[in-house]
This record gives sequence, structure tokens and C-alpha cells, in this order.
Amino acid sequence: MNSSSINVGDVIFQLINFGFLALAIIIVVSFFRSNKKRSNQLNRIEEKLNILTEEIKKFNKKMNHLLRLALLVLIKVTGALL
Repeated sequence: MNSSSINVGDVIFQLINFGFLALAIIIVVSFFRSNKKRSNQLNRIEEKLNILTEEIKKFNKKMNHLLRLALLVLIKVTGALL
């Protein structure tokens, strides 16, 4: 065998090593992209939750006002009956 010839086993070994290196890089990049997407999704969910919380507060204020009015009407009606 000539010293300048390429050994097939060495080439396969180098390709496997390169594949592992590429896989490690892909895994790290995927992790950071996934983490960023998850963070953005959580921010959107938090914003929607804040909006819903404000709408619930407004609804509760309106309901309290209506209940007070209904109570006043009930008091006046029962007072008129007495």
C-alpha cells in the first residue's frame, strides 16, 4: 500500500466525526430557537391574559352597578307595598 493513498476506513471515521459535530451544532441552534419561540409565545399569552383580566374587571363593575340598581328598585317597590 502506498503512503499517499486514502484509507476508506479513515474517510468513514472522519465523516462520522463531522456528522456528530454537525448534529451537536444543529441541536444547540434548535434549542435556542425553540427557547426564543417559547418566550415569545409566553409573552403573547401573558398579554392576552392581561386583556381578559381587564375585561373581567370591567364586566364585574357593570354587574355591581346593575345589582345596586336592581336592589334600589326592589327596595322602592317593597317600600311602596308596605
